[in-house]
Amino acid sequence: MAKSKNHTTHNQSRKWHRNGIKKPKRHRYESLKGVDPKFLRNLRFAKKHNRRGNKKMLLNQKDDKEARLKRIIAVSGKQWQPESARLKQLQAETAPLKQKQAETAPLKQKQAETAPLKRKQAETAPIKQKQAKTAPAKQKQAATAPIKPKQAATAPPKQKQAGAAPLKPKQSGTAPPKQKQAEKKK
Repeated sequence: MAKSKNHTTHNQSRKWHRNGIKKPKRHRYESLKGVDPKFLRNLRFAKKHNRRGNKKMLLNQKDDKEARLKRIIAVSGKQWQPESARLKQLQAETAPLKQKQAETAPLKQKQAETAPLKRKQAETAPIKQKQAKTAPAKQKQAATAPIKPKQAATAPPKQKQAGAAPLKPKQSGTAPPKQKQAEKKK
């Protein structure tokens, strides 16, 4: 028997690159599965006691922040102010601006109320101009057009039914047909 081919990587590279060769996703916290148990136990204790230290550290950070600000201000030559004093100063600087905004608020509200009316007037203005241009022409047509006599209001004619005899119009102001025949005989 002839030998047969056992393996080839022909076309495999093309197949791999079709969807791109991607790096494995990196997660924030890798699994600790399979890690040395002695190390893990120590890790837990370290995390537990770090919490205690973090509280102290946070308290110290507030003090450090103020000290850092004092140093920066000393270098720049400005006078140091605690945060609350700085906030008061900012409020004092922005007070005139807020007052001006409060004064202009009613004006803006009035403008907002009148804006739809102005928009409506702007939309209807071209229509009114067209009507004004066509009005004299319509008046001329009305003056030269013949006057039509007014028609009496009548009920609409009844529709004819298939196979029915045509309706005869009634003569107003005359006697019924039987009385007419009697009058002719006399």
